Amino acid sequence: MNDDVKEKVAKYSFISVFQLLTKLAVIIMMIIYVAYIPINAMKQDSWIVGIAKQHFVTTIGLPFMALLSYFIVTTLESRFSKIEFKAIGFEFKGASGPIVLWILCFLAMAVAVKINW
Repeated sequence: MNDDVKEKVAKYSFISVFQLLTKLAVIIMMIIYVAYIPINAMKQDSWIVGIAKQHFVTTIGLPFMALLSYFIVTTLESRFSKIEFKAIGFEFKGASGPIVLWILCFLAMAVAVKINW
C-alpha cells in the first residue's frame, strides 16, 4: 500500500475506535445515572425521590435526551462519515455539522416533551 492509503486507514480506524469508546462511555454514564437514583431512593430520608417525583422530566428526561442526542449524532457520523447539511441560507461543514445536529435533536426532543407534558 502507498502512504496515502495507510494514512487514511489509520485515521479511520482511530476514528472508529474513538467513537466506540465514546459510545461505551455514554452507556456507562447512563447505567451509573440509572443506578444512582434507585440506590438513593432506598434511603430513609432521600431528597432525590421528592425532586424526581416533582420534576421527572427535568431530573430524568433531559439528561437522557442529551445522551440520546449524542448517541444519534455519533451513530450517524460513524455510519455516513461526515455530517454536512444546508439550511435556510446556512451551510454546516466540519465540526459544526455534528454540533448543530446535536442541538437540533436535543431541542426537538425537549420541545416534544414540553408539548406533550
